Amino acid sequence: WTYNAQVALAAKKAFPGESVVISAYVGAGYGSAQRWLGEKLKQIGATVAVELHFNAGMNRATGYEVLAKCAADPLSESIRASIRSAWPEGRDRGTKLADGRGVAFLSHPLPCVIVEPFFGDNSEDWRRWGSRPEELGEVIARGVQRYAQKAEVPTKVS
Repeated sequence: WTYNAQVALAAKKAFPGESVVISAYVGAGYGSAQRWLGEKLKQIGATVAVELHFNAGMNRATGYEVLAKCAADPLSESIRASIRSAWPEGRDRGTKLADGRGVAFLSHPLPCVIVEPFFGDNSEDWRRWGSRPEELGEVIARGVQRYAQKAEVPTKVS
């Protein structure tokens, strides 16, 4: 959470449009927290939502991936392209369909993705991003901005 909070604040600062960081959910469990989040996204008028996950526990796994509603998700593609540009030697694990991880978040009726930008327990991944949450936030913000420009959507990101 601490690392991703730094990434989120850096993305907010780098994003040229309006953006909101929601750093905690309200609810007695994942389902109720996601219902709360859906209402919050409506209240603030979000047009795009990005959730940050910190991947770890996979031992030798490396790289980045984005979870989305569909495999050819344009928001996911834009964020992955931005990460790939900043980290060309990183392994692009692709866009994954929700498989239990984040299903309730991805079911919100607006473009939304879950970004898993690296594996925190992989020493090489950590060397690349561990001390650079600001850079990672900027990279993610560029991907969202590129998506918003192509899709011609208002830029109110959560």
